[in-house]
Amino acid sequence: MVVNKAMQEWQEYELVNQKIKEAEQETGPQSQDRWKPPIAGVVIRNTDAATDIKHGKASWGMIARRGYGDIVGAWASIEKRCSDPVVEEACAIRKALTVTMQEGWVNVEIQSDCKIAVSKILDEDTRDAKIETLIEDIKLLKQNFRNCNFSFIRREGNVVSHSLARFALNLVEDVYWKVFFPLKLTRLAREDLGAVAPIL
Repeated sequence: MVVNKAMQEWQEYELVNQKIKEAEQETGPQSQDRWKPPIAGVVIRNTDAATDIKHGKASWGMIARRGYGDIVGAWASIEKRCSDPVVEEACAIRKALTVTMQEGWVNVEIQSDCKIAVSKILDEDTRDAKIETLIEDIKLLKQNFRNCNFSFIRREGNVVSHSLARFALNLVEDVYWKVFFPLKLTRLAREDLGAVAPIL
């Protein structure tokens, strides 16, 4: 009798938690949807992916900023293959971690406007055949940093990396800016300022 009651309470607990999780995934935080500068010593890496199914291409856009939005790097990468959009978003996050390691930055926050990918990274349940291996790679790469956080940001606060990903679809090879940045890039970066990204 005691065991049955305990099992029933556990099932009710699990059901409530599942409903909360589903509600968060469907709606997300309502008031926090834009980019905001990181605390001192942290580099924020925004990522996004784009796909061109017709031509069998995928691309990733990434920008790194610190302080009050100061750009410290921007990347536009092209891949001559195309996969599921969520897979490409996870690939963009993995690529961002790899590039960040190469730069030697140890305190980083990765922001993506793909809620599914971010949720899978933060959740222990990675039972999704499409991106399971990618999520495992991302979690392993995370161990190379002193601090590494992941957060979901809505498209309105992810304008630069979105634009870079779309731009990259027309490239023949990857492009990287580190010291001097195109005027359009700096203008778009200013549009992102003053925003807040909710950590899931």
